Amino acid sequence: MRTALFLTALFFAHAASVGMEFTLQTRDPATGKITLTREKVDPARVGVIAVDVWNFHWCKTATMRVDAFVPRMNQALEAARALGMTVMLCPSDVVDNYAGYPQREAVFAVPQVPVPALVDVTCPTPPDAGGCACGRERCAVNYGWDGMHPDLKIGEADLMPDTQAEVYAICRQRGLTHLIYVGFHTQV
Repeated sequence: MRTALFLTALFFAHAASVGMEFTLQTRDPATGKITLTREKVDPARVGVIAVDVWNFHWCKTATMRVDAFVPRMNQALEAARALGMTVMLCPSDVVDNYAGYPQREAVFAVPQVPVPALVDVTCPTPPDAGGCACGRERCAVNYGWDGMHPDLKIGEADLMPDTQAEVYAICRQRGLTHLIYVGFHTQV
């Protein structure tokens, strides 16, 4: 929730400017020391990836969080579009339901390029990842989502990639150098 509010504020605060300034954090793998640097970035070189903004989740609390979050996400994504950022909507497991949508079909027109070997990054899984957040009432697992949240606004120029290779090809074609991830269930 705080990430969405931060992104919304960031987008609106910089909407009138030509460039954006990010504070980037890196960690030295040998020492663990964190280094912060500031970098000015052209918004046209930034992609925003909205992950798993589904219309349903088997955990009722997760579904309510998405319901509450989508209006703010729409504001942030609209601001990103206005700045010239590339918006990618990535609804895992259900992108095939968007076959024929111009946003999905446009991905197929992007020339595919080989994905380089990636560094294996191990992220610790949060202790409550994948579980129900409803307290003593435990929801039964039911993978019933079949699309994106009905209130999520899909922009005309948005894209709907489904794979790492498709995202990488879009980044290469458009010269994207920075990606901002927003959304839910992002432990994939």
